[in-house]
Amino acid sequence: MPPCDTGSVAGLLFLLAHPDDETFIAGGTIAKYAAAGVEVGVICATRGERGKTGDICSREDLAGVREAELRDAAQILGIRHLEILSYSDQALASAPPDEIRRTMVAAVRRQRPQIAVTFDPNGMNLHADHIAISRFASDAVAAAADRRWCPETGETAHGGALALVRTGARV
Repeated sequence: MPPCDTGSVAGLLFLLAHPDDETFIAGGTIAKYAAAGVEVGVICATRGERGKTGDICSREDLAGVREAELRDAAQILGIRHLEILSYSDQALASAPPDEIRRTMVAAVRRQRPQIAVTFDPNGMNLHADHIAISRFASDAVAAAADRRWCPETGETAHGGALALVRTGARV
């Protein structure tokens, strides 16, 4: 891949719902920035256990297969920080708000990205889990920049200068 101009981006963090979201919505962007030396992280809220098996495995094995695929994709794309959470696929909106906020605030503060990326408020394709992660991510990014929220998770991210980009929004 030829060198590219990545501006002054210090770090990217993608807050997503399922294994494969990183590849489908941002694979090229992730690979471009990672190849240029930018720290790229992904938080995946579910293991995708309710997706389609595609006759690759049994329903019981699906979460393990999708997690392995995500780990392989992370290596190929150059993702340096990968966190896979275990919230229920197709029921992410039911995740305990305080718990998922704390988990995501801690990850944002640990990884300290300059830019956080998630789905637009409509989940790009109206998928309920994409809508839920958009809301949770928006809440967590704002909380990570405010020392009053989850102080036990560390120092605020970039003193409050963290940008949130929502992908898939229709203009």
